[in-house]
Amino acid sequence: MTDPVNAAQRALWNAQPGATWVTHQAVLDRMHQPMADLLLEAARPAPGEQVLDIGCGAGQTVLMAAAMVGPSGRVLGLDISAPLLDLARHRIAGAALPGAEVLLADAQTWPGDGTTVDLVISRMGVMFFEDPVAAFANIRRRMRPGGRLVFICWAEGNPWFDLPAAACAAHFGPPEAPEDPGAPGPLAFRDPERVCRLLTEAGFANAATRLLRPVLTPGLTLEETLALCERLGPIAGQMRAHGGSPADLEAILARLRPEFAAFEEHSEMRIPARMHLCSARA
Repeated sequence: MTDPVNAAQRALWNAQPGATWVTHQAVLDRMHQPMADLLLEAARPAPGEQVLDIGCGAGQTVLMAAAMVGPSGRVLGLDISAPLLDLARHRIAGAALPGAEVLLADAQTWPGDGTTVDLVISRMGVMFFEDPVAAFANIRRRMRPGGRLVFICWAEGNPWFDLPAAACAAHFGPPEAPEDPGAPGPLAFRDPERVCRLLTEAGFANAATRLLRPVLTPGLTLEETLALCERLGPIAGQMRAHGGSPADLEAILARLRPEFAAFEEHSEMRIPARMHLCSARA
């Protein structure tokens, strides 16, 4: 029987968006490297620790954490996207990191494998839960008492989302306001007070957030950045919603190009970002 929990997100990430992330994995890893570095710097996986990586995608943070815990430790990545996990397994097989593995599972309902973990991490992978309190409570049950939860998520005020959304609104007209601002999606955890409240309701202690200001897309060109915007984020969503044509896309990108070009330095994009680094104890 198909699990009805998070069904919409499961369908999404096993369809075109998941395939798009697979296709652009190398560029996306470069884009997200600053967030991965900040996450693991804060989480500090130690040799021998048992680590759970939620929403691990194509495996960037699984590989990084596995190198830190060493052969005596273990990093298990969970994700609901089969295409992304197929790529993650391929990357793990070539990395000579025996403690790294991934599993197709939903962290909101995963029953665990009989072990408890010292640390749970996530790089922008926890904002898609249908029921965040139930999901975090289930994650906490997989942790040892006092275990650490550390994740990074999008805050309010990111040009990466705001500028493409504005370009789409100028072309198609303003989108309808969402019925639930906290609905599953990239910006579901933009309110730090809500994040702390959800973690506390799920049974975590010492919930806290800290605003970070990393720079996105280091090393990417303007054209690479625009190519990503075509396929991910607000433009892709609005094109699907409006049945947009190639001419619509060309017009939107023409509006967006000078906006993003303002962040170009020496032929390299440096887009400022705002992220929440969130932490708690089991």
